[in-house]
Amino acid sequence: MKISGYVLLIVSLIIPSVMVSADDMVNPLIEEMRTLDVAFRDIVSAVAIGDGRRVNKSIDSLHGLRERTHKAVETGMIRLPRNQHRLKEFLKLDERFHTELELLSKAAHKNNQRKMLILTKKLLDGCVNCHRVFKR
Repeated sequence: MKISGYVLLIVSLIIPSVMVSADDMVNPLIEEMRTLDVAFRDIVSAVAIGDGRRVNKSIDSLHGLRERTHKAVETGMIRLPRNQHRLKEFLKLDERFHTELELLSKAAHKNNQRKMLILTKKLLDGCVNCHRVFKR
């Protein structure tokens, strides 16, 4: 009886933290945002110590996400949480973001810490501005 109570307690504490809704599991935009969140935590740390190799490793984890998101937008699978009528603007911002991400990768290949720092700040500013307009 005591053991089953402990198991129930542990399960009740763990399950809510790992559960995601069905919408989140199939939404490429959410997948992209979550992957970007993880990657940028590592990118910021790597840029701070001038580790271009680690920056590129994090950027590599993002390959294919933009394409999946844009395809989902084209098929109507994605609706922006806010300002859906500004979808074209969102897509332009996303394209610009990924272009600047490529520039960050080039700077990282050269291990140019100054350029990596400038581009990382610019990218993160873009994240904040986009979220202010399109996220709830």
